[in-house]
Amino acid sequence: MNALKQSTVSFFVHIMNVALDSGKFNKMTKDDIVQHIEEGDLMEYLDSSFGKHINLEFIEADQREALVGELQCLAMGDPAISDPEMGVRTWGIQNNGLCLLIAWGLELIQLPQRRAMAV
Repeated sequence: MNALKQSTVSFFVHIMNVALDSGKFNKMTKDDIVQHIEEGDLMEYLDSSFGKHINLEFIEADQREALVGELQCLAMGDPAISDPEMGVRTWGIQNNGLCLLIAWGLELIQLPQRRAMAV
């Protein structure tokens, strides 16, 4: 698997913000998103849910795989940023799945520095 590029994460966060702002996808819950991350089919779920309204095709296949892999690490509790006893950290997000993706995307931007500090 290729390394996740910062530009991919930035673009992803931007697109999730656009989707959130549209108001058309507010029924995506935090639990829905976590489930699809854990199952590894997040990008397919988003493509299907967004349809023609939001286009994620600009994210190349290897970067989709890398993004989902990093999100899975967050969902499972990355040791560089989480306490195993806390379970899945959601950065205060309780309901909206798009908000969770934005929060976790922003965390992914910072994660390389946190991992380096944890070593």
